[in-house]
Amino acid sequence: IRIMSGDDIQDKGGYWKGTQKIQNEDMLLLSARRQSIIEVQETHGAQLKAMQVRFRTTSNHELIRFLKVRNFDDSKAISMYEDHLKWRKENLPVRQESKVNRLLSSRKFYLLEDLDGAGRKTRNTLCFTKI
Repeated sequence: IRIMSGDDIQDKGGYWKGTQKIQNEDMLLLSARRQSIIEVQETHGAQLKAMQVRFRTTSNHELIRFLKVRNFDDSKAISMYEDHLKWRKENLPVRQESKVNRLLSSRKFYLLEDLDGAGRKTRNTLCFTKI
């Protein structure tokens, strides 16, 4: 999802023209991703199939990421993906330490809004005061 400011929309000739351009760019990105998956299926179909059999609920896009990292060696990619799943199971969601809980319950923090050069809000930073 892309958010455009009023200045960006005016530069593109109005709201609808700017929106149409965004939709076209998103469709091109989606088309490129599909094309990438098709190319991998054509060139490394056996390796992708081995991972699909093992991880039935995982998207092709994610499996292809692990295959590419391991140079399409399916046994190494499967091992790496299993390690990834194990790590996620052990570490996510992130457990809050008692110090973090104490800071949050103290309510001695505030959000600082960061602005870019044009004055648009970019993100919030959580700042703590001394306890």
